Amino acid sequence: MITKTVGGSGGPAPKIGFAQGEFRMPTLPPGSPQDIVVQARRAAATRLRIQGLTFERIATEHPELGYASRQHVREDVNRHLAQLAEERRQDAGTLVQAEVEKLDRLEAKLNGILDANGLTIRNGEVVTYRGEAVIDFAPAMQAAKILLDLSQRRARLLGYDQPVKVEQGGDVNLNVRYEYAGIDPEDV
Repeated sequence: MITKTVGGSGGPAPKIGFAQGEFRMPTLPPGSPQDIVVQARRAAATRLRIQGLTFERIATEHPELGYASRQHVREDVNRHLAQLAEERRQDAGTLVQAEVEKLDRLEAKLNGILDANGLTIRNGEVVTYRGEAVIDFAPAMQAAKILLDLSQRRARLLGYDQPVKVEQGGDVNLNVRYEYAGIDPEDV
């Protein structure tokens, strides 16, 4: 077994081991010193790959990273890229959740406007008809329009409006006969 000691400060240096050319990534607790070293190594290999180095060159020209073969480099780079993609998905999910909560607050306020009976005001006074106050429906209509817009925004944000693939089952047998006016099919 080849063991590569990776430098660090404070306490014993973590070791990354290889057995007969096989790399087995141990399960490490998140945030542990070993996990931090592994993440740094994966990030370094990914940066080198982005700079154009092949997996083989990373393994052979950068012994400080401790890779036994190009396959190990490839696995670590792929793991690092998958981790970055997952972090972005989580960040996007957090953003979507914040937007949904904002839409919820706006919806609650607009529902209050829908439920209220607004009075028509003219020149600072309530308009009456036959002794009854005249209800102003304009604010409720505007609130309803905005609620519809919020609903559409929520549907887009949460992916409710994605197209649905519909498959048609069964055999489709098209018996089509073409006839041309003035042409006898037997002449053709």
